[in-house]
Amino acid sequence: MKKCAAMLAAVLQAAQLAACGAPAAQSGSGAPSSRAEQAPSSQAASQPPEEAEATMEEAVQAARQMEQQMIELFEAGDREGILDLFVDRGGAYADAVVDFAGTLQQWYTQYDQHMIVPLAQVDGEYAVGLYHAICAGAYPDVNCNSSFGVMPMMQQDGQWKFMAEAGDALTRQVNLLAVGQDAMDAQDAGRNMKMFGAYWACLGPVVVKGNLSVELANLYQAENGDMILHLYAYNGTDANRSISDIQVEVTDSELGTVISGPMGGSAILPAGEAHMLTCTVPAENVLTGTQPLGELRCSVNYDHE
Repeated sequence: MKKCAAMLAAVLQAAQLAACGAPAAQSGSGAPSSRAEQAPSSQAASQPPEEAEATMEEAVQAARQMEQQMIELFEAGDREGILDLFVDRGGAYADAVVDFAGTLQQWYTQYDQHMIVPLAQVDGEYAVGLYHAICAGAYPDVNCNSSFGVMPMMQQDGQWKFMAEAGDALTRQVNLLAVGQDAMDAQDAGRNMKMFGAYWACLGPVVVKGNLSVELANLYQAENGDMILHLYAYNGTDANRSISDIQVEVTDSELGTVISGPMGGSAILPAGEAHMLTCTVPAENVLTGTQPLGELRCSVNYDHE
């Protein structure tokens, strides 16, 4: 039996992407093509085409380069150089930006697996996920630690810059892609919807080498009171693995136990792959009913081989 507690790790202080904003499309809005205008001389004066938006792959590459720059600048004690990597030099979050540079340097020192994954882009803004992990031991006796965060970024005057604050549309799109439309509809309707830890890991997907993991990514309450759970499962070992007898417990800091018990079912996880598993807890088994949930803690137990 393996126990995996899903907890909020050191989420990026400067990038506040856990909130919810206004809806937006997945890709950035395309620039409309411009038609040639008639010049006073009656000769067509063509206009140069507008520059196409960068791809998510280009954003990931830029983020990787800027991460290394930030670490080097932090080690050199260059506060001004760190701020220059951010739009408006971090604005009101300047101190948090410099603090994060120190956190990033620690992540690269403490962990040996470093992942930057594409999440979403909206109207010229991009979000990438930062995931850093280290594992000790060998399957099935593996102990892993990780830290993660979401970093928004954009191009400004032809240069990539990190953003100390994400726009509402980008925030909404990351959440929408990660948890799905039904979960966002529940939140919009005032029903319970909660995200846990690296809830966006499925978008990478994030797979930590050497580890097998099943974590609660998000939950939401349907109109009939059922609680829908999305479990993120990945297999970072070198062989196919099976998981079964999944049991989940979710506890509210004030209301007590929300759900507790077996989720049933089983799944085969091919080596190197990740899957999202959906479990439904009937309304009569949701111990807190439809009361608004606050701070939650969760644990996931499962058998595997």
